[in-house]
Order: sequence, then structure tokens, then C-alpha cells
Amino acid sequence: MRLGPRKPGRASAVLELIHVGRPVGLGIVKTALGLGLFGLTVAGMYLLAARSGPGVAIVALIPAFWLVDWGSLMLVDGVSDLIARWRLGDVRPHLAMVLSPDGVRCSGRYTGAADNADLTVTWDEITGSGFRRGPGGSLWFCLDAPVPIAAPGELERAAVLRLPVEVIPRMVSAWIDSVIAGDDPPERRRLLANMFWFGTPLAVNLAICPKASPARVDQFLARHAPQGIRCVNPEGAWWRPPPASRYLSLASATRIAANSRRSGRS
Repeated sequence: MRLGPRKPGRASAVLELIHVGRPVGLGIVKTALGLGLFGLTVAGMYLLAARSGPGVAIVALIPAFWLVDWGSLMLVDGVSDLIARWRLGDVRPHLAMVLSPDGVRCSGRYTGAADNADLTVTWDEITGSGFRRGPGGSLWFCLDAPVPIAAPGELERAAVLRLPVEVIPRMVSAWIDSVIAGDDPPERRRLLANMFWFGTPLAVNLAICPKASPARVDQFLARHAPQGIRCVNPEGAWWRPPPASRYLSLASATRIAANSRRSGRS
């Protein structure tokens, strides 16, 4: 592992994970599909009740609720994509993680040049991988490795896991100001921000990286990374319907909360 660039592998074998912003077209598609599914389900239930009576409509409530939930998830996902694009756009230089047969290059200000890297890590140094919650509650793909970069203490790391995501950015900024030198380049702030959020600078939000689906990254890791280093998104693709486990876990949590309240009264 080293700070700075390393001689890259063949360009054809490189997978670039570059933050370029959420695609506007996809955000519009998600929003339209979610709104359409939500609206058609509500309209269908109204027509069903009007023509077949409330008894039939009650029977159809469960599939209707499922469709409304599915549409709502896509709608919220699409609107959040558009808001994120509107807020960030392409103003800031790109954060990037470049995967090659030799290892991983990370840059807080990626220009596309082969030698553009703030940190280089070989595959032998990678110790783990996974998705973790980051800014705005989004899931980021992370690779763990020992790096010569300042890391937050146990208190700060606990805050990331327990506090609301809205208050963490202020803590991140204050912590970076306390450890960064005045002459450090701006891109170093991005690596330090990743250290605060994820415990590693090797982290990217695949949702705003073009052609960087978890499946594609996982295929690359299967060919070049050590065994056990995978990229499997726990949430699945945005267009997939909500699984039954979503409602089972909600029902279980509601039951536990009700039992706790009853126990508190007794």
C-alpha cells in the first residue's frame, strides 16, 4: 500500500468507479414508474369498489398495499436521485476508485489519467468488503485495507452508527479541520471524509457511478480479488418489488414494541 500513483495494469482490464452524479434520465424514469404504479393502483381500487362493492375491494387490499408500497419506493428513489443531481451536479471534481488486476487506485480528484491516484493498494492488502451507510443514508461499497491516513476515534465511529445522518456531516467537517494541514490538497478532505464515514478511504457510491452495477463489480472482484471479497448489494436493484421479509420484519418489530409496552405497564 502506498500514497500516490502506481504503474497501472492494462487499460482494457480496468474498471473505473467514478462519481459523476445521479443520471437525470434514470431519476425521471424511476419517478414516472413509481407515480404511475401508485396512481393506477389507487384508481383501480376505487373503480373496483364502485363496480364490485366494498367486499371485493377489501379482499384486494393486500395486493393493492403491496403495489402502492412498491410504487412509493420507486417514487422516493427517483425524486431523491433528481434532488441529489440538482444539489451536486458536476461542480466538484470526481471522486473515483479504479479497480485493476494489480489492485485499487483511489483519487479524490480523478482526471482520467493513468497515474492519477492519491492512494494505491494491492489486492493482497485488501482485508474485507461490504456496503455501508453513508451521507444521506445511501449505501456505499467499501474495501478495507490498512492505510497511512488519519482515522477517527471510537467515539466518532460510534456516532456514525447511532446518530441521525443529518447531524453527521457537521461532525465530519469539524474532525477533518482538526487533522488536516493547511497546505493539504482539497481532494485529501474526501479521503478523510470516507475514513470518518466508513473506516476506509476506499469507498464509492455505486448509484452515481456510470456502468458500475454491483453485479459488474462483483464479476471483476471474482476474477482478481482475494477469495471472500464480494460486492453484493443487500437492497437489490431499484426496480425489484419489495420482498415479503420487509413486511414480516415490520410486523415482528411492531409485535415486540407492543409486548414491551404491555410489560412496562405490568
